[in-house]
Amino acid sequence: FLGRMEPVKGPDVLIDAILQIKGLDFELHLMGDGSLLPRLKEKISNAGLNKKVFFYGNVSDPKVIYQRLFSSDWLVIPSRSDSIPLVFSEGAKAGLPMIVAQVGDMVELVEGYKVGLSFPKEDSKRLAEILKEVIFKGRGEIGRYKEGIEKVAKLFDVSVSAEKLAEMMKEKL
Repeated sequence: FLGRMEPVKGPDVLIDAILQIKGLDFELHLMGDGSLLPRLKEKISNAGLNKKVFFYGNVSDPKVIYQRLFSSDWLVIPSRSDSIPLVFSEGAKAGLPMIVAQVGDMVELVEGYKVGLSFPKEDSKRLAEILKEVIFKGRGEIGRYKEGIEKVAKLFDVSVSAEKLAEMMKEKL
């Protein structure tokens, strides 16, 4: 998870899902700061998950962010109302399959380009089921999303966008 620890971003939904699968073998890394952070840390501590769930707080160094993304298997975006959050394009650029809440345009991108899985917003039970599935299937499952992730990453590539804009401008002249 990479984002603000605020209700709109849904980190509480993710933590509630994690509490449902705490007996499985996983690690969860969360980068971001916000009003929910103390409560989320307390939930994890009370559940005895401090060795599985890691909070980094606010991370502003892009190298650290990308290092964490590149060493991850999945990116979870449990947002309650984002259309396409910046972290979506960052995840695609890092080659990560994604598990996203069914809000905004993310679900269309995930399903249309086959870059991951989706769950109904605020549904921590369904998110927990998806997390179980990907944990049991393991890393081998990730490869099936590679082609779609590469296509989505190109959609958000600044140089590709600039080329398309230049072509459109030439056509109008």
